[in-house]
Amino acid sequence: MRTGIFIDGSNFHETIKTLGIPVDYARIRGLFPEVHSAMYFTALLPKEIHSGLRPLVDWLQDHGWQVIHKEAKRYVDDSGREKIKGNMDIELALNVYDLVKEKAIEHVALFTGDGDFRYLVERVQQLGAYVTVFSSDDMVSRDLKRQAQRYVDIDTLRSDIIRRDEPMVRRRITMGWSA
Repeated sequence: MRTGIFIDGSNFHETIKTLGIPVDYARIRGLFPEVHSAMYFTALLPKEIHSGLRPLVDWLQDHGWQVIHKEAKRYVDDSGREKIKGNMDIELALNVYDLVKEKAIEHVALFTGDGDFRYLVERVQQLGAYVTVFSSDDMVSRDLKRQAQRYVDIDTLRSDIIRRDEPMVRRRITMGWSA
């Protein structure tokens, strides 16, 4: 089953930070038997501001991931504090929907807990896609979790996706579908 891996960068980052998992993205990709596309969605800080995200983006691009990004926007909130905003939900949703509609993928591996994606999941299921949501029990929207055919708590994959120096031992995710 051709899989598309879609990572909501900001949401996934908060999840793995909360769980204390230093993630190896090659290991995430290695969980799936047939990866058609692997996409990471993120907003980047303006170039003049140092960002720890830039080395990750470079690594992902050098290792077969497509990074979809835009520059985050700065603004001042009502209390006068400077904030940075960069939502990638539309970009992620359109990429998922297009790939499913084109029949390029049959399985959507969605790494987010954001409930805003519940309707996307419903729509691609109507097109015949099988959807697995990967998040944390503490951070996933109940509606998103219920809508997906399968939900996987990232913490249960800790030993399979953690960054380490030893060679990768591949454990494939079995989704329970029939080919």
